[in-house]
Amino acid sequence: FCDSAEAFSLFEHADRSMEFLWQNRGEHGLCLIGQGDWLDSLNAAGAGGKGESVMLSHAACYALGEMSQIAGRIGKVHKAESYQQRRSDLTDAINRHAWDGSWYLQAYNDLGHPIGSHTCSDGGKMFLMPQSWAVLSGVADSNRATEAMNAAENMLSSQYGYLVFTPMYEQYD
Repeated sequence: FCDSAEAFSLFEHADRSMEFLWQNRGEHGLCLIGQGDWLDSLNAAGAGGKGESVMLSHAACYALGEMSQIAGRIGKVHKAESYQQRRSDLTDAINRHAWDGSWYLQAYNDLGHPIGSHTCSDGGKMFLMPQSWAVLSGVADSNRATEAMNAAENMLSSQYGYLVFTPMYEQYD
C-alpha cells in the first residue's frame, strides 16, 4: 500500500492479510513459509514456494478468530462466519498434518519433509514456538496442549531458560 493512492480502512488491510494467508497455503493446507517465518534458520525451507509453516498457521488461526469477532462487532456477519469457517478448516489441517505424536511440527520444507519431527535425524527434532502457538491459538485441544507443553518442558528446558529447538543442527541442510 505504500505506493498506492488507494485508501483502505484498517479492517480492509487486515482482511487482505487474512485473504493472502488463506490463498497461499500448501499441499497440507498450511500457510506457506515463503522465505521463512520468525525463525531465521528456516529461511530456505520454503524458498521454492512449497514449504509450509505450522507456527504461521497457528498464528493465522488466532488472527482469524480475532477477525471474526471484529467483523461481528462491525456488522459484517458474513465475513465473521467466513473467518470462523476458515479458522476451523485451518485448525483441522494443523491437527491432521502437523501433530507428530507428542508435539507439533515446526514446518514442512519445499520437498515435503517435516521439520521438528521425531523422525528428523540431523537436528531440529522439536521446536518451542509451534507448541506455544498451539496453546495460544486454541488449535490444540486440552490433551494435545498438555502433551505438547510437557514435551517442551522435557526436551527444551535448560538451566538458562528454554531452547528454541533441539537438538542443534551440525550442518546446513
